[in-house]
Amino acid sequence: MNSKNPGTTRRSLLKGLVAIPVVAAGGYQSIAAAQMLSLDHPTAKTLQYTEKTPIPAETCANCKLYLGGNQATGVCPIFGTFEVVAEGWCKSWVAR
Repeated sequence: MNSKNPGTTRRSLLKGLVAIPVVAAGGYQSIAAAQMLSLDHPTAKTLQYTEKTPIPAETCANCKLYLGGNQATGVCPIFGTFEVVAEGWCKSWVAR
């Protein structure tokens, strides 16, 4: 008699197969997130987003919301998955 339970192996395989589309979708979202925010975007207009800050001490790069680290561009959750310029600014700026 075989001591290995074939149902467990099948179940593990099925769980792994179910995870593939989830991982693939997550990878696709990160690729799609690389789109730059347009100055014509409605939220950008509402928050007066600009790619060059009018206030030198306040930039996207030193804003608490900026997720770009030391990169020249990065995602800002206020603008969804759009990237903003590190030297930019908007009315939602918050000090780190």
